[in-house]
Amino acid sequence: MTEEEARADSHSAAPFADGTLEPVEFSYETPTEKLSVEIRMDLYHSLALNTSQIATLEEMIAASPARVVGDGALKNVRTAYFSAKNAGLRHTESHTCEQVYAYLLELDPDVLGYYTQVQCRGVERRSGDRRHITSSTLDFLVFRKDSIQLVECKTEEWLLRHTTKKPEYQLVDGEWKHEAFSNWAEAQGIEFSVYAQNSPFGIHLQNLEACCALVDAPLSDAELAICARVEAKLKQGTTSLEAMSRAIPKFNGRLALWMVANRKSFAALRTTSPLEPATFWIFPTELQAQEADRRAYSEVAQRFSQPVVTDPLLRASATAMEAAKQRLRRLEDIEQGKSEPTRATQSLAKQLATKCTDGMSPVAVAIPNFHLCGNRQGRLLPLQEEALAVVVAQWNKGLHPSQVVAWLALQNLCEKQSVPTPSAETLRKRLKKQDPTKRALTTGGIRQYQAAKPRAGSDVRSLPPMGYGYKLIIDSSGLDNRCAPNILTQFPAEKPRFYIGIDAATGDSMACAFVFGPASTYALAILLRDYVLRHGFLPKVIQADRGPENTSEWLKVFCKQQGISLCHPPTGGSRFNGQAENTIKQVNTQVSHRLAGSSEPDSIGRKVDGRFKSYQTAKHTFEELYGEFRAFVFDDLPQTPDGEGFTPAEKREYVLNTVGSLGIPCAYDDAFLIKTAISLAVPKRATERDGIRTGYGYYTSEGLQRALRTGVPTEVRQDCVDPSVLYVKVQNVWWKGFHKTAQTLALNSEPARIFALLRRSKLSRDAAKARLEVKATRHNRQAAMALESRPATDHVAPKAASDFQDREVVKTKAGKSEKREPIDWAAVESY
Repeated sequence: MTEEEARADSHSAAPFADGTLEPVEFSYETPTEKLSVEIRMDLYHSLALNTSQIATLEEMIAASPARVVGDGALKNVRTAYFSAKNAGLRHTESHTCEQVYAYLLELDPDVLGYYTQVQCRGVERRSGDRRHITSSTLDFLVFRKDSIQLVECKTEEWLLRHTTKKPEYQLVDGEWKHEAFSNWAEAQGIEFSVYAQNSPFGIHLQNLEACCALVDAPLSDAELAICARVEAKLKQGTTSLEAMSRAIPKFNGRLALWMVANRKSFAALRTTSPLEPATFWIFPTELQAQEADRRAYSEVAQRFSQPVVTDPLLRASATAMEAAKQRLRRLEDIEQGKSEPTRATQSLAKQLATKCTDGMSPVAVAIPNFHLCGNRQGRLLPLQEEALAVVVAQWNKGLHPSQVVAWLALQNLCEKQSVPTPSAETLRKRLKKQDPTKRALTTGGIRQYQAAKPRAGSDVRSLPPMGYGYKLIIDSSGLDNRCAPNILTQFPAEKPRFYIGIDAATGDSMACAFVFGPASTYALAILLRDYVLRHGFLPKVIQADRGPENTSEWLKVFCKQQGISLCHPPTGGSRFNGQAENTIKQVNTQVSHRLAGSSEPDSIGRKVDGRFKSYQTAKHTFEELYGEFRAFVFDDLPQTPDGEGFTPAEKREYVLNTVGSLGIPCAYDDAFLIKTAISLAVPKRATERDGIRTGYGYYTSEGLQRALRTGVPTEVRQDCVDPSVLYVKVQNVWWKGFHKTAQTLALNSEPARIFALLRRSKLSRDAAKARLEVKATRHNRQAAMALESRPATDHVAPKAASDFQDREVVKTKAGKSEKREPIDWAAVESY
């Protein structure tokens, strides 16, 4: 069956004539956490904690996560991580620090479970003699088999930089300590530690991701037999993955990582990768692996450390080097009798005789000490320095639009202090020393900050995942305005928009969705259906920006149910989604500008044809765009080499042969179709006679109507592709309801059904507007007819307005008198 046939079959009529679905086994209930109250209570009692301490810990657990992570993060990728250890979501604020520690906890057999973002109330801090009580939110509360730990995660670089600013963190005997947190934890009968993340960490993070993805992966009997043979061979000694693969065929990186994740063998995870099998060593014991990893990591870290240069030849300036050459030439002239010696030349000759015998070069000895000469004191007055500091602070806050305005402000300050104004060049040099991201953040917000932020160094940058299908990077963009005039004319406010999913490991195009209109959850649901239909699995991690559809409740619930981790880069941080951003750029340049109807061909003498504006023409244009877009994404892009000369297809083949696929197996069945349908508000009234009514009409089927005879709907979901299909849950059984257009749409292609789905909201608005115009026309026509017919009925009306005005008082049925208001004939005539 082809892909298109599979799509058509998935949206065909219901399996049974009565409209019911085949039995679907899935639940929308929150999975039960593995670390139950009973397990925690047993640990509390084994640690002899009192009632107050237990209550404090349980309060921390109930409030976890105590804060929303990463809302204002400028550099971190926040993650809603699905923890297999806990069978629930855990929120971390950085995928390169806190998330690394979470992976270590996942693989630690001593860990029973853990909670993130836990609040510690009543932490006592001291600054000199002052006592200050605060509430602090720490990263982890870890339950081990014989202890409970509070853990705060920081990078080593952050700790070293902030030691002077925050002396609470101190390095004691090679371990970082925090006195206030340690005292608070001790009062609760638990421990406190600091996890310091060193750099580089890319290989470590890459290996941990793969191990966590494989730790619970089922293996076939043949694969288990291979792992048993490897385990037995390791008793003879350590070997590399490449050598083991030659000795035991079909043993590959995937099985090696599975063995490491399940502690059947061990490896230097911080410094070696199974993608390089010749250097990926496998050890029979953990102690051997740790020692090898420690030695190798010290060498790797040394490569990323900044050089310490003491050689005067490398440190000398060009002027000093030229002076050294001149001094040596003068010594040669003295030796040849061309010049008379001086005390300075005699001293230099002695230094040459002494130091050259120790291995120094003559040029290095002759280099003068120019760097020790000159005036190194500041030339500015204290009041000038104060004025400069004020203007620089104002500049960082964005109070001055340009350097000229800043210098004028400096001039005003100096005039008030009666001191000379420093030159504009002096101010320019001071401003150049400032961090440009500070001004960018205050003047242009987070997006401007991301544009000005320098690229991260290679040592603090994460690497692509190791396995195919592990992480899906999703991004979207509106199709270029210069494309598809038929759609833009038919729907001027709803231009085409495409979503694309890129595999983070290979850069391969995994799935896409082509829609029009504003960003919507429907597009994400279509993309995920396309992903499963093409590959048969779901990604372990989805990374998307913080757009409304990517932070929707539907996506959060879907990811939680499927065990998918959801990552969100910082706002405006397009470089975090670089692979998808590059693909989007190629789509707009290689597809949008090359389609018939683009305005760009005008510049090269081509004619733009945009004469047809009917619905059928717009639909046909949408189908053409849809087909061309998918052809480019799935046929052209996988064969396009990257900067290193490799195509995504070649990378995919290599990764599948080494580590394999790390996705979550998922069947494209009724359960998946319902999960990817969009939830709607349950109607207040649903009857057997009418079925389910939505804003677009009635949805009925024989089975659904029979179910509504005795039950009420508890959940309603709209299919994300076919607008004529509605999924309804009645008494824990799912039913299909069909719109009156179901038979017509069943014969259409998928892009035609998507077009109908996205277009109907505009049709509803246009229909309401048209009905209002018809009503207004009818009202005006009837008012004109009434006015024209008035002279022919004057004989049945009062002869004069005074007839009513003379009768000022009339008797009512109750016998009371009241004054009747005269008729306003002018108002009647105007009507």
